[in-house]
Amino acid sequence: MENLIIIGTGGFAIELFGLLYGMQSKVQGFIGPEPQQNLPGKWLGEDDMIENLPYRTKVLIAIGDPEVRSKLAHKINKNNLKQHTFIHPSAYLSPQSIVAKGCIVYPNATIHSGVVLDKNVLINSNATIGHETTIAEFSNIGPGASIGGCCKIGKNFFIGIGASMLEKITVCDHVVIGAGATVISSIEFSGTYVGVPAKIIKK
Repeated sequence: MENLIIIGTGGFAIELFGLLYGMQSKVQGFIGPEPQQNLPGKWLGEDDMIENLPYRTKVLIAIGDPEVRSKLAHKINKNNLKQHTFIHPSAYLSPQSIVAKGCIVYPNATIHSGVVLDKNVLINSNATIGHETTIAEFSNIGPGASIGGCCKIGKNFFIGIGASMLEKITVCDHVVIGAGATVISSIEFSGTYVGVPAKIIKK
């Protein structure tokens, strides 16, 4: 793999570096806010450094917040950089699934037949995405989350650790599902949902 740069300086960025290192991939360094902890590689500077990177530099966005990831992706595209797609070898991807550029798929994730992941979707460790589900851009599927088949999920979606969603559910844009929650019906309004069954607590 060519040298690449990780966009982010927090825990997610350090996690991702470890996965890349384990696959003997070369990381040139990190771009983002001044790190609050020791990074396993060189800190190259804050986000404005993105504008100084050479044409088609390969980058990976290691930011969990969908809104922030969306803004950084726009900046990356504006500067003609190349977003890398990372899929860990232990993840299962059906040959009939589609994964767009900039997606990150962590170890032991399962992505079944007919699934479509739009750009910059993050699938965390041990998450499961059921058949024919579509997940729009910049969404974040938390560790151990389970999404049933034939769901339609909007952009900038976040589902927390161990949460679940029944099959054939539609979710609008800009929705947060709390850790351990269970979504049993479609969601038409943006906001934060928690509990079993999941109910809105914040618009």
